Amino acid sequence: MVESLPDHVPIEIDQKDIDLLINALDLMGFSFTPMQILRTGVVFSKVKQIKFNNQLVELHVRIYHNGKITAEFEPRRLRNPIKHIFSASYSAHEWVISVLKENSIDYHINEGLRFIYNMQVPDDFPFRINELLKFMVGCIFHYPLGLGWMIWYRLRKHFFHSVFQIESQFPNEQS
Repeated sequence: MVESLPDHVPIEIDQKDIDLLINALDLMGFSFTPMQILRTGVVFSKVKQIKFNNQLVELHVRIYHNGKITAEFEPRRLRNPIKHIFSASYSAHEWVISVLKENSIDYHINEGLRFIYNMQVPDDFPFRINELLKFMVGCIFHYPLGLGWMIWYRLRKHFFHSVFQIESQFPNEQS
């Protein structure tokens, strides 16, 4: 693979479609794993075992609060944790696009990056020593920030939803 390519080909959807996509992915059997790096802004981060290049791998999908989606095929963390940590993943953008199309969700993607990335599908996950450094930085910095952000997001979403329900039951009466 070309080293200058980003790790993922990001996809963007409208914020109003986030819950629809989350429901679709949950129905497909995605599940939360505590063994992951939580990132700031993520509202959905779940995995599912799936076939990629004739091997059973994990498909990890992350959806951010602004509608950005990243997804990757990666070695299964419980089956081979060393390979999971030291191997580069492969962007699963084409899989996400197929789900978006099935659910009639409009999306935006950098078609040039998509084309270049699709020309270089690997047979296996390349082994990279710098992945350990990325893992350590993720554990030290991203996890606490991401966990704090996720808690704040869920509390805020729940609080505003509760306040909206109360206000709709008792509308202001003005004469």
